[in-house]
Amino acid sequence: MPQLPTPNQTRPSETPLSELDRITELAGDLAGQFELVPLLERVLGHAVALLDCESGSISIVHETEGYYRKEVDQGVGCHEGQTFPLSEGLTGEIVKQRGTVILDRYASVPTGHIHPSDPRWGSAVIGVPIAWDGAIIGTFAIFSDGPGRAFTAADASLVELFATHAAIAIMNSRLHQAAAAKEREAAVAGERERAVRDVHETIGRSLGSVLLHLDRAAKPLLVVRRRPSTSTPPGSSPTKPSSRPAARSSGSAPRTSWAAPSRRPSAGNWTVWKRFILSTPPSR
Repeated sequence: MPQLPTPNQTRPSETPLSELDRITELAGDLAGQFELVPLLERVLGHAVALLDCESGSISIVHETEGYYRKEVDQGVGCHEGQTFPLSEGLTGEIVKQRGTVILDRYASVPTGHIHPSDPRWGSAVIGVPIAWDGAIIGTFAIFSDGPGRAFTAADASLVELFATHAAIAIMNSRLHQAAAAKEREAAVAGERERAVRDVHETIGRSLGSVLLHLDRAAKPLLVVRRRPSTSTPPGSSPTKPSSRPAARSSGSAPRTSWAAPSRRPSAGNWTVWKRFILSTPPSR
């Protein structure tokens, strides 16, 4: 993305831009750019030029976390990109008062970040909150060129107007970053889904091939099992003869432990026949 040029004070040979021209130009920048730092540099440059000043800064406030970050500096130097507690500097005073702060001398700021040897130490300064939806998301500060100048309410109104543009730039950048993050997440999720689908297809083909080989290997075993076996299968014992007696037919006579006498009954052996008859069960 091309870098936006930072507006400077016009040279004597150029026609100075009016307030309306600068605001119109700034609106065009906000419409087509989403990188935060170039946009804030552009906003700060327009405000500094319109107030006929040379230095200023824009900070991003993280009120919940209790700190702020100097996002862009023009003519102030050495603090850009650094973070400070909200209890320090001009930004701390703006957040504390929840409104615009106008000072005749920066030296009035408790725990300021400008060294007393710096010319801005004794210069006037104006600080405006950058607000969005009731919350302070940043601060806008502009320094006079040197001692002897005091900022007016009209100057404060102009800075507040540019603070609104800065708020739009900050929120547009955040929304753009959130949208880009969602696009990246969607791309990663789509890639994961494709990878999982490829893995499933690969595993499915592999399982199909394994089942096909198993089916081919099982067919000879089924043929062998269907053939009649004439020998005793391995591991089985031969059939033993049954120890139970064979079943008798219904017409066979029951066995007895007495043998019939060999002679016909007579007076001498009648006792023997009597015992035989008594011991023989009746026929069924």
